[in-house]
Amino acid sequence: MVFYKTANLKLKLCLHSSSAFCFRQILRRDLPANAIFQHYKFASLNLRDNQRYSKAMLHFCMKQIMALLCSPHSYVNLCEEVSNTEMTQSIHNMKCGKAPGPDNIHPEFIKNLGSSDLKWLAAFFSICMRLNLLPKIWRKANIIAMLKPSKDAKVPKSYRLISLLCVPFKNLERMILSRITPYAEKCLPDFQAGFRAGRSTIDQVLQLCSIIEDGFQLKQKTALALFDLTAAYNTVWHQNLRLKLLRTIPDKHLVAFIMKTLSNRRFVLRTSDGQESRARHLKNRVPQGSILAPCLFNIYISDSPKTLSTKLAYADDLALAFTGPDWADVENAMNRNLSTLNTYYHQNRLQLSKEKLCMPCTILTHVTWEDD
Repeated sequence: MVFYKTANLKLKLCLHSSSAFCFRQILRRDLPANAIFQHYKFASLNLRDNQRYSKAMLHFCMKQIMALLCSPHSYVNLCEEVSNTEMTQSIHNMKCGKAPGPDNIHPEFIKNLGSSDLKWLAAFFSICMRLNLLPKIWRKANIIAMLKPSKDAKVPKSYRLISLLCVPFKNLERMILSRITPYAEKCLPDFQAGFRAGRSTIDQVLQLCSIIEDGFQLKQKTALALFDLTAAYNTVWHQNLRLKLLRTIPDKHLVAFIMKTLSNRRFVLRTSDGQESRARHLKNRVPQGSILAPCLFNIYISDSPKTLSTKLAYADDLALAFTGPDWADVENAMNRNLSTLNTYYHQNRLQLSKEKLCMPCTILTHVTWEDD
């Protein structure tokens, strides 16, 4: 145990200077699976630890939650018994050929259950939601570290992490998603196209091209800011998420059950050569690979502030576009908008990725040709 603590401490101290050097040092005495985990763990933990939040902000959030829990607002029972139609639709939408989770139950096993078995599983799902209970193994995830093509195997950033959850739990999540989607769609802004029916990145690209072309026709300049968030899913503040879910979903019991599925989660990281890390716990996050995670994250950032620039988003990827008569006005507007968003993300414990921030400007200009 002392050996692991020493190795982890050295990794934490070296991360700021050189991740590659740190990984090589740990590789000599520890498993690569543990070293890869430590890299991503401290990348998300440092993101939260470097942002100091006052007790007043936490108190304000808890005060708002208690006010919503005690307020007599409209109530809709979204934790009713799971129907045969819901069960059939959930299994129909399940894809075969996928890897199993920690319980080693394959999707094909669920798809080939008999009618009596499906009734038992539907009753089990209903009991879980009604009593606000969850099997312990459903809180666990297997994370597979896959080496990216043409990348150095000794650098932690060279690995792509794939999260495998229990298949029955994902079926339950799919049913919950179908119940909360009508209420979530009412609060999501129009500029958000991530993981929404009838919307895609193609729509966002076409709208962005239209903005640039309209500015060109008006002989104006257009500037863009393209960025995403650093470890977006891993830095979701649970108390703030709970507050926003209570404002969106008219069922306090279902909100409590959703938060139950997010708490006390643990996972094991495995490499492609069969090595395995110890079980780890993370507090503030929505699980990767979860059916509910994209919808929960969309709700989490649904109250994004209004800006002068046109916003186009797909999950945590955001584009700002502003058109003006001269570059000075465009630059001032973009700076104000970025400052507004940065303040909002800081309050919600999110952070813009400085490495992926891109601010191009359109080069379309009107050229006047003179006859000889």
